[in-house]
Amino acid sequence: MKVSKLFVAVSCFFVTSSAYAAGFSIGSQGASQTGKAGASVASVDDASANFFNPAALVKLEGTQAYIGSSIVFIDAQFTQDVDGSDVLTKTVGDPVIIPHLHLSHRLDEDTALGMAVFIPFGASSAWPENHPQSDVAITQSLKTGFISPTVAYTLGESFPGLHISGSLDFVLAQFNMRRNIRFGSDYGSLEADAAAFGWGARFGLLYDSEDYENMHLGLTFRSPVHL
Repeated sequence: MKVSKLFVAVSCFFVTSSAYAAGFSIGSQGASQTGKAGASVASVDDASANFFNPAALVKLEGTQAYIGSSIVFIDAQFTQDVDGSDVLTKTVGDPVIIPHLHLSHRLDEDTALGMAVFIPFGASSAWPENHPQSDVAITQSLKTGFISPTVAYTLGESFPGLHISGSLDFVLAQFNMRRNIRFGSDYGSLEADAAAFGWGARFGLLYDSEDYENMHLGLTFRSPVHL
């Protein structure tokens, strides 16, 4: 029986904490998995398995597509003493829309293929042009786009309940930063742009116990991507 499914999901984030390197990270690749707080390595049951554990793709029927988007609202502020007065500065800028697409296709009883296009780093921040810390940052943006083909296979009679997968990650990255430079009471400006390409690999393992119906064990490994 051939089964085709399409899932659409939208997630919203309000970022209010301090922004470190992972502050640009977007971990949501599925509404259902977000509802599980990302604890999905052993329990994902739709095409977003491409991201969480591709070994689970071999458990999906027919052809499935999962389309979603995260909407990121950056809301940060700081207060600084300027000439004896506290000056409050808040971020400016529009929400950022970050889409993702996951596809799966069951080739036969033992094999499945997957394809994912997603942006795990895609947020940006913007501050007023001449705020008190404009020589630190005015705008910052980090975007990485992943294109990830996957093959998943179940070991069948050799190791009942054991599924494995391998994926390649082709990564396009772009970084932009703009800030002021102080020259006494005057300002200059500095803007930096960078783009890079890299690749990495991912491996997934999923075990469904035949003795205990609700026991599922998952493991994933992601290699570093050097840009």
